[in-house]
Amino acid sequence: MKTAALFPVGTTAGGCISAIRGVLSREESLEVFILHGVLAPGQGPPDPADMAREIKGTDFGHPVSWKLTAPIDTFDLSSAYQTARETVRTIATERYDRVYVGITGGANPLVASVFHAALTYLDAEVVPIYVQGKGLTTERTFFAPDLRLSVLAEEAIAIARSGQTRVAAQLAARLPDSSPGLFVKVCLAALADWDDFDYARARDALRRQQRHCDGYRSDVLLAPLADTVARLALVVGRMVKTTVEFRDLQNFEKLASASGWSRKVRECGGLLVLDALNNARRRLQEGRYTDSVLRSYRAAECATQVRLYEMGIHPAKPSAFEKAFAQTGGIIEADKPIAFARGLALLQNAGQITLDEIAESVQDLGQTRNSTYLEHGYVRIQRGQAERCLNHAETICQHLLEAAIVATWPDLSMKL
Repeated sequence: MKTAALFPVGTTAGGCISAIRGVLSREESLEVFILHGVLAPGQGPPDPADMAREIKGTDFGHPVSWKLTAPIDTFDLSSAYQTARETVRTIATERYDRVYVGITGGANPLVASVFHAALTYLDAEVVPIYVQGKGLTTERTFFAPDLRLSVLAEEAIAIARSGQTRVAAQLAARLPDSSPGLFVKVCLAALADWDDFDYARARDALRRQQRHCDGYRSDVLLAPLADTVARLALVVGRMVKTTVEFRDLQNFEKLASASGWSRKVRECGGLLVLDALNNARRRLQEGRYTDSVLRSYRAAECATQVRLYEMGIHPAKPSAFEKAFAQTGGIIEADKPIAFARGLALLQNAGQITLDEIAESVQDLGQTRNSTYLEHGYVRIQRGQAERCLNHAETICQHLLEAAIVATWPDLSMKL
């Protein structure tokens, strides 16, 4: 384990010396960075630079490497922070596993700058250390390893709450492989996969962490995360199985002719529709309005495909189930994928739905989607347009899959 320590030093050396001894009671060796204050004009001894030399001359009985000893402006907060930030940047390049950060001496701007820069910008495990003294005597040494973990976990969950689950997962990857850090890290990675519609990748992690969710129900920070993971873990298996079956052209005839196929498609396919709507809502919350419109469109298209699957019509290859295809009256081509609008027309022609109630929603949703930069046009989508498209998609999905059934769907939202 490669370990370092960063200490601010003022006009006394005892606190830093005691802190280093405390660290070496836990570590076999240590690499030390010291930022010492600078005497203000007219300020007399002791000089912080002398204190730094005293610390470096101490025999600690363990291997100690002095990596950096540098002055820092004691009273100018802006200057102190810039020096502390540069020092932390240097420490980060060394790839330490653990860094102790002293709150042992020095003026307030110095201590605050070192503490904040280290907690914010180091990827390593950061352990704050404080030495309580009475005069020149050390009374107690406090280590606070959980402080950094709490800050990281809270920041990662806040980012996930904004809809940026992949960014949150990347930040949480810095958490240690011990509880509760491991729980947060694994759960956010699984939710990021879910947010990318990769249910298969998310499944095992969600199921493993489901066993630990009850232990976090009373935790103010982690209870919403635990609730979300527990809810999604209950349905992820069905969603994975459904997507596998929907992709299986070779065995589609066998699947679609089996007893209970239509009921299963409506129930499990509905979960895919619901998640697409929730995904569109997260993109809206995140401010990615074009992406929200595309996902709203996909939810409506997915609902249309669910109804086609129920009939035994595979949207990618309508003739995959010959018996069902023969009943379409030849209005679609055997091997040509069925687009959204064409699918709706087929459903109406088959007497499965009526389009009058959703015609305006279908038209506006399609036109808005097609006008975006990510499809065929150059329109920069605004929040109001994205909200309108999400409402259109919800209207279409409720019409296609029946409002009464939609009302019974489980909660697949990420309430973090």
